[in-house]
Amino acid sequence: MPEEEKISYYLKRFKTLKNNFEKNIRISILSSFTLNGIEEIFQVKCDEKNITCDTCLGGYNQYNQEILDPHSQLYQFQPNITFLILDTRSILEDLWYFPYSIDEKQRQNFVEKKFREIENLITIFLKNSNSKLIISNFFIPTNSNYGIFETKSN
Repeated sequence: MPEEEKISYYLKRFKTLKNNFEKNIRISILSSFTLNGIEEIFQVKCDEKNITCDTCLGGYNQYNQEILDPHSQLYQFQPNITFLILDTRSILEDLWYFPYSIDEKQRQNFVEKKFREIENLITIFLKNSNSKLIISNFFIPTNSNYGIFETKSN
């Protein structure tokens, strides 16, 4: 696998794009964290494949508002593909750092509630857009302050 370029390469190369190919794609990116440089990377990568790429990057942690508002920038842009990239830490809030601050039942209820929230966002998005939706894989923490005890707890 070839080594990936540094972001500075994409930022420089982005300034020289002509974007006059026959094939076009519209990519929207929503996230719960900062993604500076991702638009330039998408556009350069598409240019390398002879595809004109228009991008729309949602504001910092504005994915809920963008999806819920049928008149938002997201829907006005009419993307072909939308990436929903969520940071597990922002979803889990304090439970990311203190998972055992509440009991097992409360944790289970919290996770189910968050799952329903994301599921509802997906349903609303699919109702309001013809775009394909790609949802990021969620980062699963590998380290724990609880060590081996973590594997024996729910």
